[in-house]
Amino acid sequence: MLPTEIKIVKRTGYAEEVMYANGLNPGDKTLLVDSTIATGGTYLAIMKELVSREIVLTDAVAVIQRVELGGVERVEKETGVKVKTLIRLRLE
Repeated sequence: MLPTEIKIVKRTGYAEEVMYANGLNPGDKTLLVDSTIATGGTYLAIMKELVSREIVLTDAVAVIQRVELGGVERVEKETGVKVKTLIRLRLE
């Protein structure tokens, strides 16, 4: 572990995934960017851990939104942060 390493744990009904963020300190401003938002679980795990460490989340962006899985709405409801997306995709 690095001195500023932040362990982020995402738990689902099926698995537990561990991610790490480095070089962030309380008061730092961050932008969360990912290729896809589906259920919102990854975004929520990251956002909640960063906020708990007093790291400021200035914005959240995803290239693709899987509309049918409701992740954008879930993140906005649970955090109040509006997730911006470029492509809205619905798979049936």
